[in-house]
Amino acid sequence: IDGLSAGTVSRSGPATIGTRELALYLRSVQKKLDPLLELTLSDAAGQVVASSASTPAPTVLQATWPNTAITEGVVVERPRWDNVRATATLTVVVPVLSLRNELLGALSAVLDLNTVEPRLQYIARSSPAEVILLAAEGEPLLSTKAVATALMPLDPLPLHRLRSQLGEPMTFAGHHQREVLGVADVTRSLPIIVVAERDR
Repeated sequence: IDGLSAGTVSRSGPATIGTRELALYLRSVQKKLDPLLELTLSDAAGQVVASSASTPAPTVLQATWPNTAITEGVVVERPRWDNVRATATLTVVVPVLSLRNELLGALSAVLDLNTVEPRLQYIARSSPAEVILLAAEGEPLLSTKAVATALMPLDPLPLHRLRSQLGEPMTFAGHHQREVLGVADVTRSLPIIVVAERDR
């Protein structure tokens, strides 16, 4: 990130990589990997240096991140529904370090969660249950039987019960506002709740 220049390349000196070249490279990488919707490079202050997207998605990092990035490493933001892209997304942020282990900036990758739908469909192929991925606060992100935006968020009480009693079947008003029998679990590495529910 240091030494970026938008100027011309000197024939007698070393080649200089500018923001335009970085953006072209990020777009090239992003197009080769299906789950990637966007790659964005930011400086240590959080200002965008280059991106594969014309309008980069905002990255929300804690104020202490510049001081803890080296020890914390990869940061996974909360998944959310992206209205512009009409899909659920997950942003992963990786610190960019110098050879002296100093923080130069961050590389943010916006992933399309919809790419896991075929896998969910395969897992639930012989079950009458609908598998739904929820954000940590309960927002529906992905479903094996419906468009996520057509699902109603659960009421706070059943959501609390599902989160506090992982793996235990219970009845509640489901995401289609019908009484269902359902069970929940959480992923180990991502802030996502997995709910399986079927009509009673």
